[in-house]
Amino acid sequence: MIKRLQTQLIFLFIAFASLVLVSVGVTYWGLQTQRQDALVINLAGRQRMLIQQMTRLSFQLQAGDESASVALKESEEIFSQTLSAL
Repeated sequence: MIKRLQTQLIFLFIAFASLVLVSVGVTYWGLQTQRQDALVINLAGRQRMLIQQMTRLSFQLQAGDESASVALKESEEIFSQTLSAL
C-alpha cells in the first residue's frame, strides 16, 4: 500500500513538473513573438510620423522657408534607414 501511494505521488510530481516546464516554455515563446511584433509596430509608427513631417516640411519649402530644406533631408535619411530596417 505504501509503495503504491509513493509511486502515485512520484507520478503526480513528475506530471506537475512537466506542466510547469511546458508553461514556462510557451510563455517565453509568446514573449519573444510579442517583442518582434512590438518592434515592427514601432517602426511602422515612426514611418507614419516621418511621412507627416516630410509633407509639412515640403509645404514649408514651397512657401519659401529655406530652413526646411535641411530638416527635410534629415527626415528623408531617417525614413530610408527605418524602411530598410523594416
